[in-house]
Amino acid sequence: MFRRLLAVTGIARGGTAHVLPSSPLPYRGVLIDVAADPALGDAFSDVIGQSLEAWTAQGLNSVMLRVPIDQSALCSVAAGHGFEFHHASGGQAVLKRWLRSDLEDKVPPWATHQVGGAGFVLSEQGELLVVKEWRNGPDGERIASEQWKLPGGLLDRGESFEQGVAREVVRALTVPSPLPTCQVLEETGVASNFESILAFWHRHNCGWGKSDLYFVARLTPTSRDLTPCPDEISDCRFGPPGRGGARRGAGVGASTRTGRLWWDETPNPSRPIW
Repeated sequence: MFRRLLAVTGIARGGTAHVLPSSPLPYRGVLIDVAADPALGDAFSDVIGQSLEAWTAQGLNSVMLRVPIDQSALCSVAAGHGFEFHHASGGQAVLKRWLRSDLEDKVPPWATHQVGGAGFVLSEQGELLVVKEWRNGPDGERIASEQWKLPGGLLDRGESFEQGVAREVVRALTVPSPLPTCQVLEETGVASNFESILAFWHRHNCGWGKSDLYFVARLTPTSRDLTPCPDEISDCRFGPPGRGGARRGAGVGASTRTGRLWWDETPNPSRPIW
């Protein structure tokens, strides 16, 4: 098995070395994928040093190492050879070693941002769709939030702004979205058409040190049927701007600023806001 795992590579100074199998990465990098071939872990400790020498002699820039969680002991071995964590997700971690001491490390960091969105759902009557969320009390009980906000949340991986904002508005409902886009269904069950992006904010030091991009999208409802998602939403309604709880706030950041722009500067509900 040991022979099957190793490749033989010439080194610039004339010797040979056993080198771990790898696959090429962009910008003169290679990947050792223990997660795809767990047997590589058996050879890793013995020949990682020779492999790094060979790749350095070839002028490669970086080495990435993907390790499954059940072989996480290899991370300690790799750290002894200059590897550091790049990212981890699910059942695997990826470590990085930059090989070029004469060049700046150009390997991009792992994802630095989370992306979310809210739906500014305005009816033909000038009424705005707002929700109240459930909060967790100190003893685990559910407490209805006192603040009205725009329906919204984080985008799922691979979603567009249109899809994510539409889904979040629908999540507030228990009715599944019949359309992959143009729905604010998740939270309220109100089907809507996407019109445009109204505003966004960019803030830093959020969850796990990530930055946050949050967008507010203009949506036009195609229905007024409200079915709040019982897991997330304690109340939802269409309300005229300037009355009741809707006047007191519609979330935080970009949501609040967009709401204030409408409430404070648009006394005529028929006036366009984009």
